[in-house]
Amino acid sequence: TVNTLLLSGTTLYVGGSFSQVGTTNRARLASIDTATGTLNGWNPGASGEVFDLALGTNELFVGGNFGTLGGTGRANLGSVNPTTGAVTSFNPNVSDDVYSIVLTGSTLYIGGIFDQIGSAARSRIGAVEISTGLPTLFNPGSNGPVNALELNGTTLYVAGDFTQIASSARENLVAFDLTNGLPTAWDPKVHGEVNAVRAFNADVA
Repeated sequence: TVNTLLLSGTTLYVGGSFSQVGTTNRARLASIDTATGTLNGWNPGASGEVFDLALGTNELFVGGNFGTLGGTGRANLGSVNPTTGAVTSFNPNVSDDVYSIVLTGSTLYIGGIFDQIGSAARSRIGAVEISTGLPTLFNPGSNGPVNALELNGTTLYVAGDFTQIASSARENLVAFDLTNGLPTAWDPKVHGEVNAVRAFNADVA
């Protein structure tokens, strides 16, 4: 299964639960040259399923359900060099599955089913500083899984299977104003679990 794709130039990064690409072994992570369709040599590997990817300046962030990344202990969130595949020092130590990650500036927002980031309590949603791997003060808390995140300017859209987030009643889809870390008045009331969200200018799908 392929869960996530990330395109950078002519390189397509792929994450999922697969063990091979074609006849070549690749443990849940791979990259493909889009110009030729051939598999690149990049091969960090993850010990468990990869759910999402986000690209920074010199590192590719990887979220999922794994205990090692590139053979190095990393609990569900880590990063690797996008060229060499070498594991970086980024090590937030997230307690359970990370389903979605989005990067803005020096902050990586994460959603999933975890209840801790490092030693800090964070209920299914949080953020970490990429230079240190430490959690930021962003701590809204959700009473159900956070499946998807989408960033549009200073608005963070959060989707999942919840009825309350940041102590506010919200059904499965909510928007946060990142200038103050609080939910906005936007409240579409989606009656069912939301697994994906995308923002197009003023529209959300």
